[in-house]
Amino acid sequence: MVDVLAHFVDSVPQPLTDALVQLRPAFAVAARASRLAAWNDDWYSSWLAVAAWWLLFLAWVSRRHPAPLVTETVLQNAIADLAALRSALPTIPPVSLPPIALLRAAAILTVPWLVLTYLVPSRILIAIIGSFFIAHRAPWARVLRSVLWKSAFVRTGLHTAQAFLTGQSLPKFVVSNQPTPTTPAPVPALRFLFSVYENQRWWMGLDWTAALLPSERPSWCSPALHPMSPPNAFTLPEPTTVYLPAPDGKSRIKRTAIWKWEEPEWRLLVRKEGSSLSRIERALPVIDESSLTSSASATSSSSRLFKAAANKFKESSSSIALPQSSSSAFPPAADSLVLPQDTNRDDSGEPFTDPDGWIYGDNKWENQSHRGGLGKYTRYRRWTRIAIVSEVVEVVSPGALGVHNPSRASFPTQSNKVQPSSPTSSRPKTQSPEPSDKVTIASITPTPSTSSSAIAAPEPESPLRQRLRAALSKSSISSTSS
Repeated sequence: MVDVLAHFVDSVPQPLTDALVQLRPAFAVAARASRLAAWNDDWYSSWLAVAAWWLLFLAWVSRRHPAPLVTETVLQNAIADLAALRSALPTIPPVSLPPIALLRAAAILTVPWLVLTYLVPSRILIAIIGSFFIAHRAPWARVLRSVLWKSAFVRTGLHTAQAFLTGQSLPKFVVSNQPTPTTPAPVPALRFLFSVYENQRWWMGLDWTAALLPSERPSWCSPALHPMSPPNAFTLPEPTTVYLPAPDGKSRIKRTAIWKWEEPEWRLLVRKEGSSLSRIERALPVIDESSLTSSASATSSSSRLFKAAANKFKESSSSIALPQSSSSAFPPAADSLVLPQDTNRDDSGEPFTDPDGWIYGDNKWENQSHRGGLGKYTRYRRWTRIAIVSEVVEVVSPGALGVHNPSRASFPTQSNKVQPSSPTSSRPKTQSPEPSDKVTIASITPTPSTSSSAIAAPEPESPLRQRLRAALSKSSISSTSS
């Protein structure tokens, strides 16, 4: 699976994504245990783990089983098991009391607790408390708590004891509408941060353009350098419906994931020297049609042209003495010289940028800095936008289980083409760089990167390639004459 967030959320069912996010702390504990077992962390932590192993008299038996065949039923059962595992985890209610009230309650309960530990052995108290937590979610315990909570005397007594221990007034009683037992619990929305990297290269006579070498990163890519659509053509995943078995076994649970943007515009990650990381709004760059053409439809002449340009830049960057008249053959110099060492990061790990979010690098995208100048031929910046995925959960009649994606069902053979965005995933267009409360919503259909027509009928040479060819011819003539 491609390491792109957009592809992941589009191909993975929403219940599975939600379960992975909610189970992340458990995965972190498991990863920590595996690192301790592999002695990849601190040595004393691994020795403590060995001591705990011997103290608890645990035995780990590893059994090898043949790998089962992956079928649709296996995937459905895995999703159902993950959802059941998440629902089985205990929910810790948030603490709404101030720290002073908690300290008062602890001080008042200290003396009774000491008296109780003096009269009753500690092992019996631990056994009673452990039994209480284990049986807390038992069916008979839930029924018992529900019956006791219906009594006004029990509720008044508990509220009075809480007010005495915390020193706060009794809570006000209000009548609330209780949901029906058959209504599924609402699922909290998840927030996703989509990041798109804009990459540019400096060409002699052309300044900074999106024309990159065929062997390097694309003009628009993910943090893992995988090709992505520009922000103007970036679309959210279509609504996906997942049918899971209901706990009663007589119906189904329909979970529909709906995507929408939380922010009206794409924002740049900017971190000036001496300040913290911030996200600012900027006007989206105008995408040239020639930059969206993939390498599959490019002709062999354009590839040779880019390779010749790369060789010339390598020769110019490897030269030691530079004439004064050749200053126009280099990028515009910055206010100060760029040091050879990488001083573009601090303890936080976030790189510094210029006011427009650009990070400059050499011909190999290395020695990055927030200042341009001599030897800086590449640059990139990060566009980000936050989206929200919410689920609508409802109980439906029995039927088939699995994932239902309308876009894939309607277009099974057009996997490489991006479909028009829905009303919930439409892209706003910014008319000016200044933020405004009014946002124009427009449905954008991105041009596919590859198509059969583009391969059959090659497009005419773009003005960008013509200018690049002319600049290379001028430089070759001047070199032969000298």
